[in-house]
Formats: sequence, structure tokens, C-alpha cells
Amino acid sequence: MATKYRLSPPGRDFLQLVERAALVNPFTEERKRINMRLSGLSDKFTELQQNEKGVKSVIERFKRLEETGRDNFNQGVWGS
Repeated sequence: MATKYRLSPPGRDFLQLVERAALVNPFTEERKRINMRLSGLSDKFTELQQNEKGVKSVIERFKRLEETGRDNFNQGVWGS
């Protein structure tokens, strides 16, 4: 039987934010706020800078999950 992993609450929140970014209209203020949160940058940075940093942040998180064998979400990484 495969090992079941649990995400930490911050890790789970991050992935839920990624999910929300995928679902929300990309031309709304909500999406701009999500992009800023994903990037970790303040509003002093341009939208382009926030978007680029946000994408890098998501890629880095998924790489870390993959490197630790936690990239199969069908194995219960979401926790309860």
C-alpha cells in the first residue's frame, strides 16, 4: 500500500489558491489579488512581475512535491 502524505495547512492553502487562480476570470481584480498572493510580491511590482514570480513559485512548489514523491494527489496528500 502506498504511503499517504498530508499537506501542511499552508501547503494546502497554497494549492487551493492555485486552483482558484485557474477558475477565476483572468481579467478581474480578484485574479490580480490572487496573482499577487501567489507571487509574494507587493503592489509596488508590476502585474507582469507578479505573474512571472507567481508562475515560478507554483513551479517550484510542484517540483518539491515531485522530488519527495508527493505529486500524486490521488494518494491523499490533501489531508483531512
